[in-house]
Amino acid sequence: MTGQAERGAIWKMRRYPRRFCMEEERREIPGGAAWDYYDESTLIWLEVDTLIREKTGGKKSLDDFCRAFHGGEGNEPKLIPYTLDDVATALNGVVANDWKKFLLERVRSHGPGAPLGGLEKSGWRVTFSSTMNEHQKAVEAAEHAVDAEYALGFFVHYPGSDNADEFAEVVWGSPAAKAGLTAGMKLVAVNGRKWTPDILREAIRGAKGGKEPIELLVENDDFYQTVKIDYHEGERYPHLERLRGRRMCWGKLRRRRRRRCDEASCKFSVVSCK
Repeated sequence: MTGQAERGAIWKMRRYPRRFCMEEERREIPGGAAWDYYDESTLIWLEVDTLIREKTGGKKSLDDFCRAFHGGEGNEPKLIPYTLDDVATALNGVVANDWKKFLLERVRSHGPGAPLGGLEKSGWRVTFSSTMNEHQKAVEAAEHAVDAEYALGFFVHYPGSDNADEFAEVVWGSPAAKAGLTAGMKLVAVNGRKWTPDILREAIRGAKGGKEPIELLVENDDFYQTVKIDYHEGERYPHLERLRGRRMCWGKLRRRRRRRCDEASCKFSVVSCK
């Protein structure tokens, strides 16, 4: 998500026109790819949560806001419209802060970069390596596709699978997009060889530190074309790395939550502050 958010935030606001909401939406963007760009709001709300914990010494969290804002009267569900001022007022009821300014800065900004303040306040940062993380392995296995979004900038379906060889997504602003790839095209060959996932990954690794572009033969409706992608950083996958010397202690909130879960006979795992 963060890689998409980094590029997506450059050309658009994180706010859907005429609405202040933080729910998932899909919109078409340049290049034909569709983005769930409201996923980025998860990072904004994480920062809200860490600020509440920080300002209250761990006694309150985003849970308190959700309980007050969404809790209702305990009757039948109701459809109740709200505004940014309503959200800011409810947050101030949890802990005093200029929440309206905070939210406007993050929702209306154009980056660069994803809003990672909450992640860092929690004691983590995003790093990249050539090793695929477990989540991406699971997604590739489930979707039957190669995830090269953080390298070349696309997600392409395996040969012989549903939507075989099709570029499902091309990340806006990525090397692939700059070279002219768009979602819906089909991959035929990589550097003159009929493509397979292994051949594609081999080409990405082989281009690291070099000067020659990676050449993709693609099918676009009834036409074929060679797309040259100027990329030389090798395979690139995101990971969360613990920041040394950073602690996000949960204080009384952790004990209170554990007690509530015990009463409800449920299991709730809490990350240690160690």
